[in-house]
Amino acid sequence: HFLVAVIVPDAEALEAKDMKVEDPVTKDAIMKSLLDEAKNAGLHGFEIPKAIHIEPIPFDEETATRPKFLTPTFKLKRPVARKFYQEAGILEALNQ
Repeated sequence: HFLVAVIVPDAEALEAKDMKVEDPVTKDAIMKSLLDEAKNAGLHGFEIPKAIHIEPIPFDEETATRPKFLTPTFKLKRPVARKFYQEAGILEALNQ
């Protein structure tokens, strides 16, 4: 296993760049930006995500198929998020 990231891009920022969240070009552009920032910050290889998942729904929104991932103080509910992404098969797909 290696480090992966779930990223919720700002919808307005994507619109301003004429990008769609489900477009593979968007995912590639976000990954490139993440890698550039990591390099500029001097991060070690183990600190840099090797794969990303683009999540279109903000973590503070609950849907019929997904719980909220944030506490009232905006902290990530890690066990809830991990369980959701494991059951959805997303973590397994990212770690291949």
